[in-house]
Amino acid sequence: MADDRGTQSTTAQPAHDRESFVSGLGQGRERFLAHVIEHGLEISRRSPDDFVRWFPPAAIMEALRERSDLRANILALTTGIKLKIALKKSPSSAGEDLQIAMDEGETDAESIVLLFHPDDRVRYLDAKRLWSYVIEGELSQLDGAQRVVPDATRRHISFMVERALVESLVTPQDIVEGLGVPRLIEHLPKAVVERLLSTALDLGRSKQPFTEERMFEVVPLATLVEHVPLHDIWQSVIVARVAERHGLVEGGAAKPQPGVAKPAAASERLRPTPRPPAFGVEPLVADPNDVHSIEEPLPPSMPLPDFDVDEDTDVGQRLQLAAARLAEQPPHRPSSVPPPKLGGPRFGEPERRMPSSAPPPARKIPGMVPKPGRK
Repeated sequence: MADDRGTQSTTAQPAHDRESFVSGLGQGRERFLAHVIEHGLEISRRSPDDFVRWFPPAAIMEALRERSDLRANILALTTGIKLKIALKKSPSSAGEDLQIAMDEGETDAESIVLLFHPDDRVRYLDAKRLWSYVIEGELSQLDGAQRVVPDATRRHISFMVERALVESLVTPQDIVEGLGVPRLIEHLPKAVVERLLSTALDLGRSKQPFTEERMFEVVPLATLVEHVPLHDIWQSVIVARVAERHGLVEGGAAKPQPGVAKPAAASERLRPTPRPPAFGVEPLVADPNDVHSIEEPLPPSMPLPDFDVDEDTDVGQRLQLAAARLAEQPPHRPSSVPPPKLGGPRFGEPERRMPSSAPPPARKIPGMVPKPGRK
């Protein structure tokens, strides 16, 4: 067994070096999420056990359904199975083997997370669920009443703001507008405010604008995070201008719970179709080809009756007035009904036809009395 593991380690390699990680994803939102997850693990604000609690082995292997190479790489290094055999494993079988290896102590959550590349986590797992994992704990409960905030939480929020600026998810103007100038003046030290005012005056004399970019040259982001309440930065910048604006949260939706992972959107992974959601049903949509599902307006030749009623008139009286007005109007003939033939019945009258099986009516002769027993 030891020889097998030694042979496998030459082909199945760890996914990344955490200290030198640089995301290679194509979109800023995905790169932001990959770096934020990795930073939370690096500063121990989030743990590998937290990650595996939100994304168990079965969920990870199912998300990698179309990537047998990634499944095999994780499975080979965590369970000791040969790489060629791991490549033949189905997602469900690979998830079961990985879960058994964890239960038996052959591997742990830290090994699984280390082998699951940060870019692949974002590429194949659901982005909203990843964000829920990130903010679980003190971030989801952060409010203005908290006096003491853990240092790891402060560092993580500061990193989020910096990374959002790097990935162009927010601008310096977004940050200033979100926090508001009065709030900045209230919480920044007097010496910092004096420097801001002095810089603005110097730029004004040289006819240069004092922009938000110039402000952050005077007041570094670290100073802002140190003095402005974290709750304000979290709600006004990260939640309102990053998470909500870039689709990392769902307004009014129930918070996802650990252990039940949803796959990423089809555009963000290689699987052809995503799985259906765990809750709810899709709303019914009217079929445009079904004439019964489309409400047709009344034809222009038949206007609604126009009558004046008092507010005290009850429903029955209103219906009577409407019926009276309709009776005064000529009957409406739909365009699909052909006009009656000359000499035929008038429009709206039933056509009188004699049943073919009924005998013709008897002619009455004046003065003739029918015999008894005959009708």
